[in-house]
Amino acid sequence: MEFKVHSPTRRFMILLKTANVLSDMRILIVEDEARTAAGLVTGLAAAGFAPEVSGRGDEAVELISTQAYDAVVMDIMLPGCDGLTAVRRLRSRSNSTPILLLSALGEVDQRIEGLNAGADDYLAKPFAIGEVVARLQALTRRGGESKAILLRVADLTLDVPHRIAGRPSDRVERTGVPPAGSTHETSRASLPTLPALAGSMGL
Repeated sequence: MEFKVHSPTRRFMILLKTANVLSDMRILIVEDEARTAAGLVTGLAAAGFAPEVSGRGDEAVELISTQAYDAVVMDIMLPGCDGLTAVRRLRSRSNSTPILLLSALGEVDQRIEGLNAGADDYLAKPFAIGEVVARLQALTRRGGESKAILLRVADLTLDVPHRIAGRPSDRVERTGVPPAGSTHETSRASLPTLPALAGSMGL
C-alpha cells in the first residue's frame, strides 16, 4: 500500500509501503525530515494505523481543520508555521484532535510550553517508535473529538458547530437569511439539511 504524502517535495518523493494496514485509524504525521517521517510511517503502519504525511505546519492546520484524523504526530520545528503555532491555531478553531508533539527540545520549559499551547502529549527526540505507538493508543482511547470542524465541497464551506454555510463571496447562516447585499440565494428549506449532511459524514 502506498501512503498519502501531502504536497510532496523532493525530500518526500519516497515510497512508503507496507504489507498490511489493519486499521482505518488515520494518523497525520507532520514532519519535514524525511528519514524521521519514513520511520514513523513504517512503525505506525506496522502497529495497524493508517498514516499520512505532511511536511508543513500551515498545510497541516488546513488538513486537520477539513479532514477527520484520529490523532496527529507533529514536530515543533516546521516550515510554514512551527508546531506550537499550528496547535494554537487548531485550538482557536475549536478543533480538539489529539496531538502528540515531537521535539529535540526536551527541556521541562519546552514541554510545558507545548502542553500549554494545547498539545495532548509531548515526546522528546530521539524516541522509540514503540513509545510513540503506546502514546497514540492512549490518546485515541480517550475519545477526543477528531472530526473536522470545517467541510469544504468545491467553493462551499460548512462550519459544522456554528451551522454556517458560505462561499468566499457570501455568508449564509442557519437562519436562512443571507447577508445584506449578497446575491447568493438559499432557501430556508435547504438549510436544515446541513446538520443532516454533517451527520451522514460522521460529524
